[in-house]
Amino acid sequence: MIDEVRAAVATEVSSFEVNSFGHLWMDGIHKPNPEREPDIIRRSRTLVAVARAARRGKPVTLENVIANANGIRLLDNEVAPVLNDFVRREVLLSRDDGSYDFKLPIFKAWLKEVGVNRLVSDALGEELAVGILAAEDAAYIRAEEIIALVKRWPVYRGHAVSAEAVRAWLEQVESHQDQRLLFKILESLRFFGEAQIREMFATLHSFIRPSLPEFVQRKRAERRMDVLVTYVDGEGKSGQYHAAKYAEHNGIPVKCIIPPSVFTESLSTHVQTWGSPAVLVMIDDIVATGRSLARNVKKFVEKNEQALRLNKLPITVLTLASTGDGDQFVREQVAEFDWLDFNIRHCETLDAKHFAFDERNEIWANQIERDRAKSLCRDLGVGIYPDNPLGFGDQGMLVAFPTTCPNNSLPILHSAGRQNNWKPLFERVTN
Repeated sequence: MIDEVRAAVATEVSSFEVNSFGHLWMDGIHKPNPEREPDIIRRSRTLVAVARAARRGKPVTLENVIANANGIRLLDNEVAPVLNDFVRREVLLSRDDGSYDFKLPIFKAWLKEVGVNRLVSDALGEELAVGILAAEDAAYIRAEEIIALVKRWPVYRGHAVSAEAVRAWLEQVESHQDQRLLFKILESLRFFGEAQIREMFATLHSFIRPSLPEFVQRKRAERRMDVLVTYVDGEGKSGQYHAAKYAEHNGIPVKCIIPPSVFTESLSTHVQTWGSPAVLVMIDDIVATGRSLARNVKKFVEKNEQALRLNKLPITVLTLASTGDGDQFVREQVAEFDWLDFNIRHCETLDAKHFAFDERNEIWANQIERDRAKSLCRDLGVGIYPDNPLGFGDQGMLVAFPTTCPNNSLPILHSAGRQNNWKPLFERVTN
């Protein structure tokens, strides 16, 4: 309930205009109208500095307000009198530790979220219309933006990603402009959900169904036993997880899921009990460069060649998503087994929008912004994976699944820094 109230406040607060709060800095100036303007401007400038300090998570102290007043033509010796005036008028509260807080929490929320920009345009005019500080203020990510983003995301490893977690992840970089670049990356993330994956498993199964012999279900509990399922990325990896889910969603018995480590022995037992299978399905989540999958498939085929030849068992690799290059690479590598009936199918083809720095995507406003974002991610990524700061294969992929984030995706999304100086948002469990 508390989270819902916070979300509602954050969403609504940006709709308030300056005149909703203007009395807090315009009233109480007992001078003729022409003489009031300098005092109003000083108060407005001070509130901008207060909001900047609050945005950066700093306590609102005299020192921090002065430190955030650069660029707005507010003299150091003007700050304290204005703060004291706000305390006298109960706009601000003075704490025993020397810090200040807002009497009205909703005014604090408005000032942090949108008030800075609106005060700048209303009271400061052209003073902050250009330059770094104006860009910094404009880049600030409002709470409602984050809330809108996390609302459309599925759960990750059983938990919803909170707005607070996103804010904490962004604030690992200090500049609001850099935070905005990271936020654009999050907005462009292809985040697969469990419900969507269930639909994709049904689609994948439809790819092999035409090649299967007719199955007549005589009893309600009866299941077909001529489809075997395996995975090639090892125990406890994403392939094993998705293989189990694929079998479950398509009515394939658990006993038809064979670990690659005991495939030949298990195949022999299965044939003796249920007869020859019609197809061996290999399940994986994603094909990026294709190198890992090709290597694992070749290793599997070489190890189990005799059993595969004996049973004339075709292999079809089914993946949720794939790049065109990765698909082609796997096909070319496995083609050396000219005796093997092999195919690979996937549900979704990854294109430019799934790669952070592909020049064909529309994530960035221009090449300058793209280069700045890439440089930022590379600098942060070096502290995580020095050899692959943009992810395996230097791909900078923007993909996440319900239980893991592929190692081809940007490391800042899924892995901690070597010195524990970076906290990922989608922590990747490694075995």
